[in-house]
Amino acid sequence: MNFFETVQTENTMKMSRVVHHLNEEVQLQSSFKLPVYEINKHSIAKSQQFDECYYVEQWGSVEAYLKYGIGYYAESEKGEIVAECTSIFRSREKANIDIYTRKVARGKGTATALVLAFVTECRKRNITPIWDCDEANVASMQLANKLGFSEVNRYHLYYKKNL
Repeated sequence: MNFFETVQTENTMKMSRVVHHLNEEVQLQSSFKLPVYEINKHSIAKSQQFDECYYVEQWGSVEAYLKYGIGYYAESEKGEIVAECTSIFRSREKANIDIYTRKVARGKGTATALVLAFVTECRKRNITPIWDCDEANVASMQLANKLGFSEVNRYHLYYKKNL
């Protein structure tokens, strides 16, 4: 038994991930009708998916995210957040996408509009957008491919189980 097999049985979990890069020649277009907004303190406070705890866990603080992160959201006509696309990680050269769309907004171009805004901002900053998802998340991989991202790598990571 190798180290990773041993580790996996001792309070850790294995996750298989797939990395996608955007094909540079892709020109994203969206027919989404509602406005897309940049993520801010107000949207973070009312988000059910990417809330303050998420940004503190991923970025150390909401302020750090607002200073260095990239992200957009869409609201329903009732003012509810229906989708968000944010940078879960960010370096000088790359920004990893984390995206969520509520069921009521799926299939309407919402995710496409948010990714378009995200990619546009990345290109302005000379940052490569990265789509990295769990290999079991077929819907995410299909969306990545639909939007012009291509698989470039697969890897495994190990993390500690919450006891």
